[in-house]
Amino acid sequence: MTVRRNPPAPIYRRIPVLGLALALGLAWQPAAAGPFEDLAPCFSVQHDLDGLAAAFVADGWTVAGDGPERDRAASATAEINWALRTSIGRFRSPQQAREFLNRAHRTHDLRTDPYVLLVRDDRSLILEWSTNGSRGQNICLMAAAEIDYVGTGLPPGAVDPDRQRYFAAVSVPLLRAEAHIRQVQAALARLRVPDEARGDLVGGDGVRLSVVYKYE
Repeated sequence: MTVRRNPPAPIYRRIPVLGLALALGLAWQPAAAGPFEDLAPCFSVQHDLDGLAAAFVADGWTVAGDGPERDRAASATAEINWALRTSIGRFRSPQQAREFLNRAHRTHDLRTDPYVLLVRDDRSLILEWSTNGSRGQNICLMAAAEIDYVGTGLPPGAVDPDRQRYFAAVSVPLLRAEAHIRQVQAALARLRVPDEARGDLVGGDGVRLSVVYKYE
């Protein structure tokens, strides 16, 4: 299992702020919590990154191997992560989209924090874990060309190529959680680019969970 190790950052440091999200406060009703089942291990209590990765492997994910598989997983997740951090709203030209994607892909190569990359079918996943001593935090970002519940969770017309709007994100408060869960931040995101730059886009849809819990 490939884990990039450095001292973990403070528990809240890497939670991005969706300052330019197109919609906030979309209620994800308890009955509709099912779509996050593919990220169910993210809600588990862990004491290190290896444990979090092992929980996903037990759930059917595979640690990304070296070469094209790892490159694809890194690029797809980096695109969503960079878009959430920068809150990109529109591209003025295909060239601007290519530059954005190239910069996003390079951000992964510059990472120094611990992480694990996993894959399952056409989906890519990057995991992070941190602690402040009494609480743990799992960060799970999944990306793919299309994730069905991302499309249904975003407001209609949120991504509108005709108006050159190519990125939309929405925060999703979860209305039900286990007693040990102290905080959940969930984001659905969709990144699209002009047709001329589509060859540079590896993923497109993304789901990011940040789960903070008290150790049992």
